[in-house]
Amino acid sequence: MLIAIIAHQTATNTSECAWYFVAYTFDTTLGLLLTIVFHKTILKFAKCWKKRYGLPKATVSESWYDVVALCGNYGDPPSLYKWFLQMSEWVLCVVAARAVCGTLVILLGRVLGHVAEALDDAFRGHPTLLLYFVMICCPLCMNMIQVLIQDAIIKWQKPASASTSLKQLEVMPESLEQSERAGLLEAVHPGGTA
Repeated sequence: MLIAIIAHQTATNTSECAWYFVAYTFDTTLGLLLTIVFHKTILKFAKCWKKRYGLPKATVSESWYDVVALCGNYGDPPSLYKWFLQMSEWVLCVVAARAVCGTLVILLGRVLGHVAEALDDAFRGHPTLLLYFVMICCPLCMNMIQVLIQDAIIKWQKPASASTSLKQLEVMPESLEQSERAGLLEAVHPGGTA
């Protein structure tokens, strides 16, 4: 909202509603893309840091880079520490992306002003309809799409090798001896059953 007000002051022949639409659309499209790029970059950094400076296997406590590298996995039982670190990393990415988007909207005010003018022209004479479109319809639709994409990005996914092995076990021939089946299961899930 603040970005829309600032951008509106640079272009006097457009409404604040139109600028809100421009800023919101810019934020949910480019902002989401930047958030994902920042998030993936931090995950790669954490994995590289882990490879380079990782703690020995015997160490009980988990470091920040171990926790962040396993995004979406909070442990069993869930750990508040893991959740907080991962949530903090995500919020950092979101705030950084929003700052970049806000800066770009202000810097590109003259160019984006044409989009705001076009929106104002489309709803000329219908300010209530413009307000409804800008404040309810667009945020509702854009937020639903944004939440689905963000959920897919930050959700914990099991490593591909484990799921491939489980698929292979599902098609094991019935002719295998019970001991052979147990051996294959032990190879996939050492120390326990699937």
